[in-house]
Amino acid sequence: MGAIGEIVGALAVVATLGYLAIQIRQNTEREQLGQEFASNQYFNELRMLIAKDEALADIEARGIRDLSSLSELERRRFDELMVSWVWAMQKFYNQDKASMVVTQFEGAVDTYVQRRFCGIGFVDWWQECRAEFVDEAFRENMDRIIERLAGLVAPKRP
Repeated sequence: MGAIGEIVGALAVVATLGYLAIQIRQNTEREQLGQEFASNQYFNELRMLIAKDEALADIEARGIRDLSSLSELERRRFDELMVSWVWAMQKFYNQDKASMVVTQFEGAVDTYVQRRFCGIGFVDWWQECRAEFVDEAFRENMDRIIERLAGLVAPKRP
């Protein structure tokens, strides 16, 4: 009877551990999706900000092409907007590093930067402002992306 009890107890422990493993995995997946949703929501808020404000959209477009085309006030607005965009990318990068998101930073942001910031003004802005982002690994990652981007926009440089 004692041996049967030990076997049943051992099976119960194994079943409980299996159940807990499944629960932990599901919770991890939910957390990853939640973190990714939060990052996407921040990106969407920035997109909507630009979509609603024609002047800001114009500043962004001109600044990405050529920083010198901006007045002093426009340059301040452009700087704040770019810091917000890159801060969002850094947050996404940190979440990816901590395995807190499903989508991988590498590749996703590379494509995003090429599509959204393909202009020598952004490349110049990054060179001026990259020190504002303290995570050296993130800066190096962005440097690689920007280097590829600069290769795409180099012919447009005056």
